[in-house]
Amino acid sequence: MLGKQSMVWLVLFVVLVALAGGAGGVIVDRYVLHPAGRPWRMGMGVPMPGAGGGPGRMGGAGRGQMMPRPGWLHDRLNEELNLTPAQREKLRAILDERRGRLDAIRTEMQGRMRDEQQALRAEIRGLLDAKQQQRFDQLAPALHAMPGGGMRHPPE
Repeated sequence: MLGKQSMVWLVLFVVLVALAGGAGGVIVDRYVLHPAGRPWRMGMGVPMPGAGGGPGRMGGAGRGQMMPRPGWLHDRLNEELNLTPAQREKLRAILDERRGRLDAIRTEMQGRMRDEQQALRAEIRGLLDAKQQQRFDQLAPALHAMPGGGMRHPPE
């Protein structure tokens, strides 16, 4: 059995190792995985339309999600590929033309997802008794706010 002083040193050692690991993780994230200038770093984007505002995260659907700032792809490709002025102009034209088409697809998909979520909630509500429906109605907004809509089947 460890003495009191040895136990204190052991706890202090474990805390210091945990802090060093956390600091190391932040350093690796900031300077190795996401170096300065990358458009997907937190705070470098703009809130997605209807995203509820505030800083968010990239990847996947969710409220508060961030989109890269306008023009990031053009800037990144120009930087990485050393584009000529003519190539930069043509790239800008391509991106501008495609942006409208991609926005239309995103709008359509958001509508379809919203309709599907409403149908899912209605189907779940239909199998519940009146008391359960009342509680489900209270829970539904919180479930919807969870990443991925919260309405996923739990793992077996």
